[in-house]
Amino acid sequence: MAKIAVLQDNPEALKKVLEMGMYNYYSLPFVADLLTAYADLPNLRHWSYSRLRSGFGRVSKHPRFDAVWRKAKLTGSILPGKLRKYDLEDSEGRPVTLRVPKDEFYVLNFYDSTQPRSRQDHQIIAKSMAADSVFVGANLISISEEKNRDSWQGYVREGAYSWPHYHEEVASKRRLASKMAFYPAGTYVLINDDNLIEGVYDSVVKIAAALKWRQELAGTGLLDREKKILADYVNRFNTPK
Repeated sequence: MAKIAVLQDNPEALKKVLEMGMYNYYSLPFVADLLTAYADLPNLRHWSYSRLRSGFGRVSKHPRFDAVWRKAKLTGSILPGKLRKYDLEDSEGRPVTLRVPKDEFYVLNFYDSTQPRSRQDHQIIAKSMAADSVFVGANLISISEEKNRDSWQGYVREGAYSWPHYHEEVASKRRLASKMAFYPAGTYVLINDDNLIEGVYDSVVKIAAALKWRQELAGTGLLDREKKILADYVNRFNTPK
Protein backbone atom coordinates (compact mmCIF):
# COMPACT_ATOMS: atom_id res chain seq x y z
CA MET A 1 0.00 0.00 0.00
CA ALA A 2 2.97 2.32 0.54
CA LYS A 3 3.82 2.02 -3.15
CA ILE A 4 0.24 2.95 -4.07
CA ALA A 5 0.49 6.17 -2.03
CA VAL A 6 3.73 7.13 -3.80
CA LEU A 7 2.15 6.63 -7.24
CA GLN A 8 -1.02 8.66 -6.60
CA ASP A 9 0.17 11.43 -8.95
CA ASN A 10 0.89 8.95 -11.74
CA PRO A 11 -2.42 7.14 -12.43
CA GLU A 12 -1.12 5.22 -15.44
CA ALA A 13 1.74 3.70 -13.43
CA LEU A 14 -0.56 3.12 -10.46
CA LYS A 15 -3.01 1.24 -12.65
CA LYS A 16 -0.26 -1.14 -13.79
CA VAL A 17 0.79 -1.79 -10.18
CA LEU A 18 -2.80 -2.49 -9.13
CA GLU A 19 -3.39 -4.80 -12.09
CA MET A 20 -0.28 -6.75 -11.16
CA GLY A 21 -1.43 -6.99 -7.56
CA MET A 22 -4.90 -8.20 -8.55
CA TYR A 23 -3.37 -10.80 -10.86
CA ASN A 24 -0.94 -12.10 -8.22
CA TYR A 25 -3.37 -12.14 -5.28
CA TYR A 26 -6.72 -12.76 -6.98
CA SER A 27 -7.60 -15.56 -4.53
CA LEU A 28 -7.21 -13.44 -1.36
CA PRO A 29 -9.97 -11.25 0.16
CA PHE A 30 -7.70 -8.18 0.44
CA VAL A 31 -7.68 -7.94 -3.38
CA ALA A 32 -11.03 -6.13 -2.84
CA ASP A 33 -9.00 -3.18 -1.55
CA LEU A 34 -6.87 -3.18 -4.70
CA LEU A 35 -9.98 -3.36 -6.85
CA THR A 36 -11.49 -0.43 -4.94
CA ALA A 37 -8.35 1.66 -5.49
CA TYR A 38 -8.44 0.67 -9.17
CA ALA A 39 -12.05 1.81 -9.54
CA ASP A 40 -11.14 5.20 -8.03
CA LEU A 41 -8.60 5.97 -10.76
CA PRO A 42 -9.36 8.88 -13.09
CA ASN A 43 -7.90 7.16 -16.14
CA LEU A 44 -10.17 4.17 -16.73
CA ARG A 45 -10.09 2.81 -20.27
CA HIS A 46 -12.08 0.14 -22.09
CA TRP A 47 -9.84 -2.65 -20.76
CA SER A 48 -10.24 -1.23 -17.25
CA TYR A 49 -13.98 -1.85 -17.35
CA SER A 50 -13.31 -5.41 -18.42
CA ARG A 51 -11.06 -5.84 -15.39
CA LEU A 52 -13.65 -4.31 -13.07
CA ARG A 53 -16.31 -6.68 -14.33
CA SER A 54 -14.14 -9.79 -14.33
CA GLY A 55 -14.51 -12.42 -11.65
CA PHE A 56 -12.03 -13.41 -8.97
CA GLY A 57 -13.27 -16.92 -8.32
CA ARG A 58 -14.89 -17.91 -5.03
CA VAL A 59 -13.20 -15.09 -3.12
CA SER A 60 -15.35 -12.55 -5.03
CA LYS A 61 -18.31 -13.73 -2.92
CA HIS A 62 -16.64 -12.27 0.17
CA PRO A 63 -18.59 -9.32 1.72
CA ARG A 64 -15.56 -7.06 1.18
CA PHE A 65 -16.38 -7.12 -2.53
CA ASP A 66 -20.03 -6.05 -2.24
CA ALA A 67 -19.52 -2.29 -2.50
CA VAL A 68 -16.96 -2.36 -5.28
CA TRP A 69 -19.07 -4.77 -7.36
CA ARG A 70 -22.00 -2.34 -7.13
CA LYS A 71 -19.73 0.47 -8.21
CA ALA A 72 -18.20 -1.59 -11.03
CA LYS A 73 -21.67 -2.44 -12.31
CA LEU A 74 -22.53 1.25 -12.57
CA THR A 75 -19.18 2.39 -13.98
CA GLY A 76 -19.13 2.05 -17.73
CA SER A 77 -22.91 1.68 -17.94
CA ILE A 78 -25.53 3.98 -19.44
CA LEU A 79 -27.22 6.51 -17.15
CA PRO A 80 -30.38 4.79 -15.79
CA GLY A 81 -33.13 6.71 -17.55
CA LYS A 82 -33.28 10.22 -18.99
CA LEU A 83 -32.65 13.05 -16.54
CA ARG A 84 -35.88 14.83 -17.41
CA LYS A 85 -37.92 11.88 -16.10
CA TYR A 86 -36.75 12.30 -12.50
CA ASP A 87 -38.79 14.39 -10.06
CA LEU A 88 -36.65 17.24 -8.71
CA GLU A 89 -37.32 20.64 -7.11
CA ASP A 90 -35.20 23.74 -6.65
CA SER A 91 -34.61 25.49 -3.32
CA GLU A 92 -37.88 27.43 -3.78
CA GLY A 93 -39.89 24.24 -4.12
CA ARG A 94 -40.47 24.64 -7.85
CA PRO A 95 -40.40 21.53 -10.07
CA VAL A 96 -37.42 21.39 -12.42
CA THR A 97 -36.75 19.33 -15.52
CA LEU A 98 -33.14 18.34 -15.99
CA ARG A 99 -31.77 17.90 -19.45
CA VAL A 100 -28.43 16.47 -20.51
CA PRO A 101 -25.98 19.24 -21.47
CA LYS A 102 -25.60 18.91 -25.25
CA ASP A 103 -22.21 17.69 -26.48
CA GLU A 104 -20.69 18.07 -23.01
CA PHE A 105 -19.83 15.90 -20.03
CA TYR A 106 -21.37 16.59 -16.64
CA VAL A 107 -21.11 15.60 -12.98
CA LEU A 108 -23.95 14.57 -10.69
CA ASN A 109 -23.14 15.21 -7.02
CA PHE A 110 -25.34 13.45 -4.47
CA TYR A 111 -24.97 14.83 -0.97
CA ASP A 112 -26.47 15.40 2.47
CA SER A 113 -26.06 18.91 3.89
CA THR A 114 -26.09 17.53 7.43
CA GLN A 115 -22.82 15.76 6.68
CA PRO A 116 -19.74 17.92 7.48
CA ARG A 117 -17.85 16.37 4.56
CA SER A 118 -20.55 17.45 2.09
CA ARG A 119 -20.38 21.03 3.35
CA GLN A 120 -16.60 21.04 3.21
CA ASP A 121 -16.61 19.67 -0.34
CA HIS A 122 -19.01 22.38 -1.49
CA GLN A 123 -16.82 25.08 0.03
CA ILE A 124 -13.81 23.68 -1.81
CA ILE A 125 -15.74 23.57 -5.10
CA ALA A 126 -17.06 27.12 -4.62
CA LYS A 127 -13.54 28.47 -4.04
CA SER A 128 -12.21 26.46 -6.97
CA MET A 129 -14.87 27.80 -9.32
CA ALA A 130 -13.95 31.33 -8.31
CA ALA A 131 -10.38 30.63 -9.41
CA ASP A 132 -8.83 29.08 -12.49
CA SER A 133 -9.34 25.40 -11.67
CA VAL A 134 -10.57 22.12 -13.10
CA PHE A 135 -14.12 22.93 -11.96
CA VAL A 136 -14.36 26.02 -14.18
CA GLY A 137 -16.65 25.12 -17.08
CA ALA A 138 -17.63 21.77 -15.58
CA ASN A 139 -21.36 21.05 -15.63
CA LEU A 140 -21.98 20.21 -11.97
CA ILE A 141 -25.43 19.39 -10.61
CA SER A 142 -25.87 18.74 -6.87
CA ILE A 143 -28.83 16.66 -5.65
CA SER A 144 -30.02 15.91 -2.13
CA GLU A 145 -32.88 13.78 -0.83
CA GLU A 146 -32.85 14.97 2.77
CA LYS A 147 -36.03 14.47 4.75
CA ASN A 148 -35.79 17.92 6.36
CA ARG A 149 -36.43 20.03 3.29
CA ASP A 150 -36.51 23.30 5.26
CA SER A 151 -33.01 22.66 6.58
CA TRP A 152 -31.77 21.83 3.08
CA GLN A 153 -33.36 24.96 1.61
CA GLY A 154 -31.65 27.06 4.26
CA TYR A 155 -28.31 25.47 3.45
CA VAL A 156 -28.62 26.17 -0.28
CA ARG A 157 -29.79 29.77 0.20
CA GLU A 158 -27.06 30.52 2.70
CA GLY A 159 -24.40 29.00 0.45
CA ALA A 160 -25.52 30.97 -2.64
CA TYR A 161 -23.69 28.44 -4.80
CA SER A 162 -22.92 29.19 -8.43
CA TRP A 163 -24.03 25.74 -9.61
CA PRO A 164 -27.56 24.25 -9.31
CA HIS A 165 -28.76 22.37 -6.24
CA TYR A 166 -31.94 20.30 -6.38
CA HIS A 167 -34.01 18.22 -3.99
CA GLU A 168 -35.31 14.73 -4.72
CA GLU A 169 -38.19 13.26 -2.75
CA VAL A 170 -37.39 9.96 -1.04
CA ALA A 171 -40.95 8.83 -1.76
CA SER A 172 -40.55 9.43 -5.50
CA LYS A 173 -40.99 6.31 -7.63
CA ARG A 174 -38.03 7.29 -9.85
CA ARG A 175 -34.99 8.31 -7.83
CA LEU A 176 -31.54 9.08 -9.12
CA ALA A 177 -30.09 8.88 -5.63
CA SER A 178 -31.32 5.33 -5.05
CA LYS A 179 -29.30 4.21 -8.07
CA MET A 180 -26.14 6.27 -7.70
CA ALA A 181 -25.69 7.80 -4.24
CA PHE A 182 -23.18 5.25 -2.94
CA TYR A 183 -21.50 7.42 -0.32
CA PRO A 184 -23.55 9.27 2.37
CA ALA A 185 -21.06 12.14 2.70
CA GLY A 186 -20.98 12.78 -1.04
CA THR A 187 -20.99 10.88 -4.34
CA TYR A 188 -19.68 12.27 -7.64
CA VAL A 189 -20.77 10.58 -10.88
CA LEU A 190 -18.92 11.64 -14.04
CA ILE A 191 -21.03 11.16 -17.19
CA ASN A 192 -19.82 11.83 -20.72
CA ASP A 193 -21.76 13.36 -23.62
CA ASP A 194 -22.80 9.89 -24.78
CA ASN A 195 -24.64 9.42 -21.47
CA LEU A 196 -22.12 6.81 -20.32
CA ILE A 197 -20.87 6.79 -16.73
CA GLU A 198 -17.09 7.19 -16.73
CA GLY A 199 -16.52 7.11 -13.00
CA VAL A 200 -18.05 7.12 -9.51
CA TYR A 201 -16.05 8.90 -6.79
CA ASP A 202 -16.43 9.49 -3.06
CA SER A 203 -14.52 12.76 -2.67
CA VAL A 204 -13.98 16.12 -4.30
CA VAL A 205 -10.28 15.30 -4.65
CA LYS A 206 -11.01 12.22 -6.79
CA ILE A 207 -13.53 13.93 -9.06
CA ALA A 208 -11.07 16.82 -9.48
CA ALA A 209 -8.41 14.31 -10.60
CA ALA A 210 -10.85 12.83 -13.12
CA LEU A 211 -11.72 16.28 -14.47
CA LYS A 212 -8.04 17.19 -14.72
CA TRP A 213 -7.35 14.03 -16.72
CA ARG A 214 -10.17 14.90 -19.11
CA GLN A 215 -8.74 18.38 -19.60
CA GLU A 216 -5.33 16.94 -20.35
CA LEU A 217 -6.81 14.68 -23.04
CA ALA A 218 -9.02 17.39 -24.54
CA GLY A 219 -7.74 18.63 -27.87
CA THR A 220 -5.43 15.65 -28.37
CA GLY A 221 -7.97 13.45 -30.12
CA LEU A 222 -7.39 10.77 -27.49
CA LEU A 223 -10.52 11.66 -25.55
CA ASP A 224 -12.81 11.04 -28.53
CA ARG A 225 -10.96 7.79 -29.24
CA GLU A 226 -11.39 6.59 -25.66
CA LYS A 227 -15.08 7.53 -25.66
CA LYS A 228 -15.66 5.56 -28.86
CA ILE A 229 -13.83 2.52 -27.47
CA LEU A 230 -15.87 2.74 -24.26
CA ALA A 231 -19.14 3.03 -26.19
CA ASP A 232 -18.23 0.02 -28.34
CA TYR A 233 -17.32 -1.98 -25.25
CA VAL A 234 -20.57 -1.11 -23.47
CA ASN A 235 -22.58 -2.05 -26.56
CA ARG A 236 -20.87 -5.43 -26.72
CA PHE A 237 -21.31 -6.02 -23.01
CA ASN A 238 -25.03 -5.17 -23.09
CA THR A 239 -25.80 -7.16 -26.25
CA PRO A 240 -27.68 -10.39 -25.41
CA LYS A 241 -25.76 -13.51 -26.38
